[in-house]
Amino acid sequence: MNPAIYLLYIGIIWPQVFCWVSIIERNDTERALLNIPDDRCYDPYYINGTIPIGKKQQIPNMCAIVICGADLNMDVHGCGTKRVKGCIVVPGDPSLPHPTCCHKHTKQLPLNVYNESCQIFVLFVHALAARFLLDDKCYDPYHLKGTIPIGERKQIPNRCAIVICGADLNMRVHGCGVKIVKGCQVVPGDPSLPHPTCCHKVICDENKTNNSSETL
Repeated sequence: MNPAIYLLYIGIIWPQVFCWVSIIERNDTERALLNIPDDRCYDPYYINGTIPIGKKQQIPNMCAIVICGADLNMDVHGCGTKRVKGCIVVPGDPSLPHPTCCHKHTKQLPLNVYNESCQIFVLFVHALAARFLLDDKCYDPYHLKGTIPIGERKQIPNRCAIVICGADLNMRVHGCGVKIVKGCQVVPGDPSLPHPTCCHKVICDENKTNNSSETL
């Protein structure tokens, strides 16, 4: 290819094509948001779609379900992990339906069935497990990759959502409800800000909204 033509393509034509594609993708996203009925939650993180109020759906490849609340916030129910004396926790299978996919407790074998070196290894593994599986904390392997005390909340890194540890040791995730009004548009939020400041904003044209307050 002629060097002059190549430079013209890289410097002028390709940036314009990229910008055009980006505008189309952004417009498609805005249209998708504007078509969300006000009786459905919009979830861009877990199921990448909508779910009716009161309904639940399992998150692909995760042992957790999302539930659309009446306030248009998504609640995520995973698996409470609580220590049981004399037991160890066996990881679940996320390909199974919830809550069958959850961790299971299984009885430990008596340590005298192991030789001495094996006993040391087993005690070490149990000590590591005990460090994370505490009765007064939720364990979250998906969002925080750690623990959070009952009743506490923490924002998920790089996401506009908070994780709350319930008294039942289930994690609940509150994101942003999206409700659209005619004459308004949704402006994407900034996940680097604290929740709920990071949420989407609805900007309305006063002339249009005065004529109609009907939601889409």
